[in-house]
Amino acid sequence: MPHQKPNYCRDLQEYFPELDESIQRITQRDGHSYLMMFGHSTGGLTAALYAQSGKHRQKVKRLILNSPFLGFKADGATMSLLRFYGFLGGFNYNAVLPREGSPLYTQTIHSSEKGEWDFNFAWRPRTGFPFYQSWVHAILEGHQKVDQGLNLECPILMLTSSQSYSDGVLNAKAMRSDVVLDVPTLRAKVDKLGKAVVYKSIPGGLHDIFLSPEPVRQKAFEAIEKWLK
Repeated sequence: MPHQKPNYCRDLQEYFPELDESIQRITQRDGHSYLMMFGHSTGGLTAALYAQSGKHRQKVKRLILNSPFLGFKADGATMSLLRFYGFLGGFNYNAVLPREGSPLYTQTIHSSEKGEWDFNFAWRPRTGFPFYQSWVHAILEGHQKVDQGLNLECPILMLTSSQSYSDGVLNAKAMRSDVVLDVPTLRAKVDKLGKAVVYKSIPGGLHDIFLSPEPVRQKAFEAIEKWLK
């Protein structure tokens, strides 16, 4: 809407009412009794939090997390700045961080560059949307809940690339790496999620495993099929 800001929230639970409605439609309106939730990146963080405290969490029988945003890719100094911005974001709702995102991830997935996919740059800009301090505040609160331990009871499959890349230059390594998040950081959070977590690293995977080249996507689908069986 004209008065809204893209990619903006003050609390990740702002997404929960839509998840409530979706689950109600799937289970009650459409009559499905077995429901899996799938989340990518920030959606993966939100899905994990919903599976812990959402209204219809008991209806989520399994959870698939595709490179979930469980931690920032940042060094100590940068994390200190992010925490400062997050603190300000608790009451300074319109402030934007003085930085722009990197176009590298878009370059790895969009068909005008090295990727296979065409999408609307108005909906997903090349350098992402502005980084609002309130959004940083919401993400850090979500990370804190994960770090405290979610103790989810439903079976979880977590997929990530086998490596990260941070140099910011489009090259062959970038085309087979997560250029957004730090894979070791994600791997370290596996035990924080729940009691029955299967972690699978996908060689050659991009940040979104299912936007990776077809052979890589196929390995991810095979991993899901094996996990379901």
